[in-house]
Amino acid sequence: SFRLPVLAAGDGVGPAGAEISLEDLRGRTVILNFWASWCKPCETEAPVLEEIARRYRDRGDVLVLGVDIEDLRGDALAFLRRHRITYPSLRDPTDATKRAYELTGVPETFVIDPQGRVALKRVGEVRTAEELTTAVEQL
Repeated sequence: SFRLPVLAAGDGVGPAGAEISLEDLRGRTVILNFWASWCKPCETEAPVLEEIARRYRDRGDVLVLGVDIEDLRGDALAFLRRHRITYPSLRDPTDATKRAYELTGVPETFVIDPQGRVALKRVGEVRTAEELTTAVEQL
């Protein structure tokens, strides 16, 4: 679990500056993507994650949620604007969540089931929506 400040609000998560925990999202499948503005593969996968967020937005039971790590707040916000990201993002200012999820780098993505359990871990860039949506549909 984690409790992190909202960097950018969206899809019922927010407002910016508020804190949210994984427990607040129980009952929903969460696609949790760790990223940073300086990460080139994060730039490449950003439109894929946006596509997934838009695909599930109206259903309400699946949430794409970014977690910005090792970054300056202004750079992270500029990244979100530049890539037209509409799904919410959080900040991990102390790296505690990064350590808890045992990240080896960015990007890394986790599919978390409605009970809060990790169902899939994807190390590296997500290149196609199906890499994650297959697991989401199985849940």
